[in-house]
Amino acid sequence: MKINVAAVGLAHPFEVGYDQAPALLNQTAEQLAAIGVDCVNTGVIMHDLKTVKDAIAALKQADADVLLICVATWSEDHHLLDLLDSVNLPVILRAYPARDTGSLCCVHQIGAVFTNIGMRYEFIFGKPEDPACAQKVKDIALPYALVNTMKDVRVGTFGGRVKGMTEIAYDEFAIKQYLGCRVVNMEITELTEKVAAISDAEADKLLEEKKDLLRPCKVTSTKEGLRESIKYYAAMKDLCGEYALGALAVGCYTNYMGKVCLGYSLLAEEGITGACEGDVPNALTMKM
Repeated sequence: MKINVAAVGLAHPFEVGYDQAPALLNQTAEQLAAIGVDCVNTGVIMHDLKTVKDAIAALKQADADVLLICVATWSEDHHLLDLLDSVNLPVILRAYPARDTGSLCCVHQIGAVFTNIGMRYEFIFGKPEDPACAQKVKDIALPYALVNTMKDVRVGTFGGRVKGMTEIAYDEFAIKQYLGCRVVNMEITELTEKVAAISDAEADKLLEEKKDLLRPCKVTSTKEGLRESIKYYAAMKDLCGEYALGALAVGCYTNYMGKVCLGYSLLAEEGITGACEGDVPNALTMKM
């Protein structure tokens, strides 16, 4: 999963260290990239309304999960407030060790303002090249990236969860509220009707297309069983395309035991997760 962090600088032209603000921003972004974070370095050092507008324009193109504010010196705090009027992203305030720049002082000041207006933020202090600081940014950004990744996921459930497995019960409203995912409920007949419409010749052709992928597998199924399994794969794949599904859960036990397993494996190769027994939470967990 990609983690996207957008970095913006903040500094005051009258303060010691202002001329070092671009270097601090660049070094911070480079260290994030070194540990696998996709860091969008806007290259903007905010110090007046024009540079705030430049940052807003850059951030609207960034598709970031979090906003990293690299505070090089003491600065007027309203620049950040103006920025956040137009950019709705979780904020990490990044301060740097130096006695004369006022970086840490400014971050504390901004933190006090955020606290008073009820705005959440994270705070990191350390040298720009410190890998531990970069890792902390990554750790903070990860859950936001996860939610942003999952919010567009649609999980299809065919036939609902099986009886006798209460522990896999789920709350559709909670899934939508906390992950943003949409549960798409379908009758099992929608799947089985598609399976029935696939001929043996079509199934054999599909098996031939998948033979390289299946060659390493130890096949103990009968020819008829293998045909049926590949038909379920084709039907599930078709429905995933029709309903834009990124995950699915079939209520397979007991009537459809073993029928969807091959299809799940093949779909997993294509990035679509599948869970047994209609276990929607499991399907979403694998998708994460």
